[in-house]
Amino acid sequence: MKKILYILLLIIVLSFCGCSKTELKYINIDEMFAMEEESYYIYFEKDDCPYCEATLATIKDYVNKQSENKNYIPLYICNLSLDENKYLFRKDPSLSGQGNDGKTAVDGATVYEDIYISSTPTLIVIKTEEEKVSYFCASGKTNTIKYIQYYMEK
Repeated sequence: MKKILYILLLIIVLSFCGCSKTELKYINIDEMFAMEEESYYIYFEKDDCPYCEATLATIKDYVNKQSENKNYIPLYICNLSLDENKYLFRKDPSLSGQGNDGKTAVDGATVYEDIYISSTPTLIVIKTEEEKVSYFCASGKTNTIKYIQYYMEK
């Protein structure tokens, strides 16, 4: 009888633990300007990127808080290691863009073909004006974490 109660208690505890699990929302580049929300973040990552892995805890914290507070802007993740998303992982040849190296170009783009993501992690925001337009927020581990933490403290 004690074993049955113990197992039931364990199942109940585990089921409650699952309720607080962060559900990250992944999108592909062809969905970047097609989301329903008026404004949303897109966080770009790559597999085996140590800076992305170090930033992921902050991203999960933000997504958890966003699920509790609808005033937070939704956040989507785009993995640039996937074949369908690799196109964006390139450098802006003009060298007058954003990011730590000036080779990321995001500001003012209305289609994904006009975006250059030269490093990961990178965070951008899509805002609805007359049409959906992208803007650079941060790149690199430190800047991305600071940007997200600043927004969470507001």
